[in-house]
Amino acid sequence: MLLWGVLVGTGTGGTSMVLAAVVATRWFDARRGLVLGALSAANATGQLVFLPMLAGLVERHGWRAAAFTVSGAAVIVFVVVLVFMRDRPEDVGVRAYGQQADAGSHRPAAALSPLDALGRAMRSRAFWILAGPSSCAAPAQTA
Repeated sequence: MLLWGVLVGTGTGGTSMVLAAVVATRWFDARRGLVLGALSAANATGQLVFLPMLAGLVERHGWRAAAFTVSGAAVIVFVVVLVFMRDRPEDVGVRAYGQQADAGSHRPAAALSPLDALGRAMRSRAFWILAGPSSCAAPAQTA
């Protein structure tokens, strides 16, 4: 339980909002907040729908069935994303939603690698203030 909770929880929490922010920034100039809200709601709805289903699967067939189900779903999603999704609007010959025709691309001239950006962020006090409360929150107690 600890392995599943820590790894899956950390992986989901560490990637879902970051991925949503990247998608919203690359594909939308207008209404980014709305898009980020919709992606956040989709993440929460997915958890609301699939976690009880997986808990039932564990109760009926054991943890291995749930692990295989999650792994199979991840493989299917990976293939769909690999085949149909593109990284940037320019990859399919369109502009970001709301981008003016005379506006340039949003690609920075000298972008940092993700690890360099993480290293710079980790040296910032603001990063730890923002990251700390969500990762250290205690579970709610029920009476």
